Amino acid sequence: MKEKKIIKLCIIISLLGLVVLYLYTDNYDLKTIKYLDESDINKVVNIQGKVSEISQQEKIAFIEIENEKVEITKVVLFKDEDIWLKKGDYVSITGSVEEYQGEKEIIGNKVVVKGR
Repeated sequence: MKEKKIIKLCIIISLLGLVVLYLYTDNYDLKTIKYLDESDINKVVNIQGKVSEISQQEKIAFIEIENEKVEITKVVLFKDEDIWLKKGDYVSITGSVEEYQGEKEIIGNKVVVKGR
C-alpha cells in the first residue's frame, strides 16, 4: 500500500517539475546576435547567416557563416553523425562563444536550417 502512495507522489512531483521547467523556458529569450564582437566569452548566443564553408572530419564539423554584417563567423560543431548542410544554406545556430588562438568562435549546440 505504501509503495503505491510513493509512486503516486513521485509522478506528481515529476509532473510539477516539468510544468515549472516549461514555464521557465517559455520566459527565456535567446538574443540573436549579428556579429561575434557583440558577445562575451562563455555566453550562449544564437546567430543566423548563410553557410559559406563547411568541412567535416570524423567527430567534428567546421562551419563558416556569413552574417548580416560582412563578416565570417567560425562555428565548431561536435557531432555523432554527418551534417547535411550545404554551401548556401541559411541557418540559425545556437551555441556558446569561446576564444581559440586569439579569435572568437562559436561551439555549436543546435543547428536549424531556415532555407536553402
